[in-house]
Amino acid sequence: MRESRVIEQNGVFVGAAVRLEHPPHQPSAPEWRFVAVNGWLAELDGSQWPSLDELRHATARGFANRAGTTDRPAAGPTNFQRDTGSHGIV
Repeated sequence: MRESRVIEQNGVFVGAAVRLEHPPHQPSAPEWRFVAVNGWLAELDGSQWPSLDELRHATARGFANRAGTTDRPAAGPTNFQRDTGSHGIV
């Protein structure tokens, strides 16, 4: 199982850091990959970082740059339709 860490900014879950596995002959290869779940950080999705601290700083900068705007992050599918099925869950 891969190691991962939750990344949050200002109490908002923005993604996860997943530790990469490298062959022993590549000790300087990036250690972490970012998986974005917040639309504001979509441009960082899949990026690789040498340390968890550097990844956290990058997400903090990206989040702070957007926090003062009126843009809202993508929050799932835009074609969401309310489920009115017979199972009683709406």
